[in-house]
Amino acid sequence: MHFTVARRTATLVAVPMLLATLSAGCSRTLPGPAAPAGIAVTSTALTGTTQPSASATTAAVPLSASWAKTTQFLQIKGSEETGGVEYLEVRQAKQEPVGERFETVALDGPWIKVRISAKAENVPLNGKGGDSGQLRAALAERSTGESDKGFDVAFDQSGQVRKVTWLYESERERTQAAIEDWAGSTQFLQIKSAREEDGVTYLKVRPAEKEILGESFETVTIGGPWTEVMMSALASNVPLGGDPGDADALRTSLRKRQARSVDEGFDISFFGNGEVNQVIWLYVSE
Repeated sequence: MHFTVARRTATLVAVPMLLATLSAGCSRTLPGPAAPAGIAVTSTALTGTTQPSASATTAAVPLSASWAKTTQFLQIKGSEETGGVEYLEVRQAKQEPVGERFETVALDGPWIKVRISAKAENVPLNGKGGDSGQLRAALAERSTGESDKGFDVAFDQSGQVRKVTWLYESERERTQAAIEDWAGSTQFLQIKSAREEDGVTYLKVRPAEKEILGESFETVTIGGPWTEVMMSALASNVPLGGDPGDADALRTSLRKRQARSVDEGFDISFFGNGEVNQVIWLYVSE
C-alpha cells in the first residue's frame, strides 16, 4: 500500500526587533516623529502579525489634515471596518538603500488609524489594480515575512487614503501569476478546503513539493497564500485504489480526511481555460 507523509518546513523570517531603548546597535527600529494631532493612536509596537489585536486598537477619530495631499512611506499593520467605514492601521517608516533595492526600516513611532476613501485604489507592483476590498484582501493574505514591508500611501485633500502602492511583489501576486501558468498543465498542490457555490466547486490550493524517498515521496510544504481555483463541471475526483467520482465526491472525501493527512499533496490537472480538470489522490484516504 502506498503512503506518503506530509511534513511542514519552517521558514525563518527576520523580523525587525522593537526596543524600548536604543541599547543595541543592531536594532532596525529608529526613533520617529510623534503622530499627527487628531489621528487615532495605538499603544502597541510592531509584533510581526498582519492584523491588529483587539487590545491594540483604539476607537477611530477623525483624521487631521497633516497628511492631506501628500504621499507617505508607511508600514501597514492591518485593516478593519467599523460602522461601514474602512481603516488602515499604519506607522511611518523609512527606506534604507541596499544596492539597487531598499530595506524598510521601522521608526519607533505609534501605530495610527487612517480612514480609507470610498474611491481608494490598490496598486500592486504587478498585475491589475483594484479597490479597497482588493487591498484589504491582499493585506490579509500577506506572509509573515511581508508584514514589515513599507508602502507608498497617498492621501486626498481631506486626509483619507486614496491610493496604496505596493513596492514589492507579494506572494499573492506571484501565486496569481502561477495560476495563469497552470492552464493546460498538471501541478502538485495541497488542498486546504473545498466549497460549493451555485453548483460550482472551488478548491483552495497552494503549491507544494515532492521529496522522493525511494519508491515513495513526502509532501513538503513550501508555504505561501492559499488561492481558490474553480473546478470544471466535467472535472473528476480520482482516489488511489478507488472508483473515480465527481466534485461532490471530492468534497466528501476532503471532509473525511484525517488530521495527519491534511498537508498531503495532490496531482491536479487544468483545462486550457484554467479550470480544474482532474484531482488525483497520491495516498490512500482513510
